[in-house]
Amino acid sequence: MTDVLTVVSNLFLLIPASTAWRYRRILGFLILFTEVFASGFYHLCDSFDICLFSFTFHHHLDFFFAQSLIVYAALYFIEFKFGYKWLHWILMFIGMVAIAILQATLPGELMIQAAIAIVAFAVVAGYWIIFKMPHYNWRYVLIGISLLSGSVTLFALQNVYSPMYWAIHSLWHVAAAMGMHYIIMIKKPAFWFESAASPIISPFVHPSKRRQTVYNNFWQLNA
Repeated sequence: MTDVLTVVSNLFLLIPASTAWRYRRILGFLILFTEVFASGFYHLCDSFDICLFSFTFHHHLDFFFAQSLIVYAALYFIEFKFGYKWLHWILMFIGMVAIAILQATLPGELMIQAAIAIVAFAVVAGYWIIFKMPHYNWRYVLIGISLLSGSVTLFALQNVYSPMYWAIHSLWHVAAAMGMHYIIMIKKPAFWFESAASPIISPFVHPSKRRQTVYNNFWQLNA
């Protein structure tokens, strides 16, 4: 019955999900909340043969959303200005499509995870070099990155000693969940009027007109 912990430990994802909701990070909330069920049903199917779909489908679904969180965490370090919030959603969509392609083409999960982590790090590093670092809560950055790094290590080690797989995998769930909890708090909560569906501001418009568009959009949203 120790395998039940691989199911129950997914409830820790509700902690960062609630944090994402409080910080008005709706995209993060949707991914985290979905992963609670994707991973939970996968482990129910794996350990107790309680399956809604085929085992392979549950496995791929769990892995897909788990890796999507790496992409989300990387993009979260990018500060999308008002009028460009939609770019976060577009880049997240591209990242999720890339994960699906990698799942279909690469043989090993560790290879996929490594590829995603490397690309994610390169994107964040490139953003910092080109646009400079935004203001983060560096205490939460350190805690969040440490927990996420630990979760990746646990994921890599879980098959080394198979009798303790249930414990190592459960700890991976907890570490990853708490890592996302702290990562979400590295920035201030989004304003209530910020939305991915906010009017798109073209980068080809003169800066003075872009500022006027932002000003108009703000007062329209507050009218």
